[in-house]
Amino acid sequence: MLHLLRQSPILRLLISLCIGIIAGEFLEWNLKQSISLFIAAFIIYIVLLPKRKSSWKYRWIKGASIWLIFFSGGMNAVVVNKQLYYPKHFSNYPFEYFVLRITAPPVVRVKSVKTDAEVVSVQVKGEWKNVEGKVRIYFDPKNFSGAYGDYMIVKGIPQPVAGPLNPYEFNNAKYLSHQGIYHQLYVTSDKWKLLPMNETSVIYKSSWDLRNYLVDILSKELIDPDIYSVASALLVGYEEDIGDEVMNAYAASGTLHVLSVSGMHVALIYKVLEWMLSFLLKMKRGRHFYYAFIIVFVWFYSLDPITSLTS
Repeated sequence: MLHLLRQSPILRLLISLCIGIIAGEFLEWNLKQSISLFIAAFIIYIVLLPKRKSSWKYRWIKGASIWLIFFSGGMNAVVVNKQLYYPKHFSNYPFEYFVLRITAPPVVRVKSVKTDAEVVSVQVKGEWKNVEGKVRIYFDPKNFSGAYGDYMIVKGIPQPVAGPLNPYEFNNAKYLSHQGIYHQLYVTSDKWKLLPMNETSVIYKSSWDLRNYLVDILSKELIDPDIYSVASALLVGYEEDIGDEVMNAYAASGTLHVLSVSGMHVALIYKVLEWMLSFLLKMKRGRHFYYAFIIVFVWFYSLDPITSLTS
């Protein structure tokens, strides 16, 4: 292994980049701190060693600074995608009213309607300010009429998502953070108003429609609710019908990742398509259609809305 690392400098840099990505996930660093580390490493390499590049005595400083540049680069790649650290994140403002856009099809349950939304603007001292950030919203099912893409004005202050209360319990806060969601709010029927605005994505909407169609087929064919819920999560990433007992059982056994639509699922889809479309390789110019169809299909399957457990 050490011989391989000596012979492959790119592998050493890749390892430092991966370690930085892991550190960015588990260390509570903000964007300012991670960027400062990157700048410091860059200064050490560029500014402090111009005359000592060929010095054997100081070679370890040069190597360490390069390693630190890639390490901090990996950390920045994670932190920069954490909207919680953005200056314009809605949690940085004192407000009571805010405008949101529903970014996922609402899921109707017995006691609530669950959906995700992006906060567009907040009212601060009577003035509306443009902000950003995602929030998990639970509406009172009474008189709810929202849909994907709708804009709403809501009265309330989203609260941080609470972590697990018991050991080995499913960590919903960690799971939502991977989707850029750190706050949630329950809204009663008298504290929201639908605005005459709607903004949707044709691709996302098509993806959700297809997912709902497939889930409907599974619900009709699989009578056992536990089997149906697990199959829906495995095949199309629909986790809404998974009960708490099933979710906690997978979490406690360390096999929660099985319910995630991951690279393994994409690889299986690819192999099936490869077998089904192999006849195209025997046709003139069929190779172009072969690869084009596989790439488009795998991309659409991996699209976030249809595989919401990917994170």
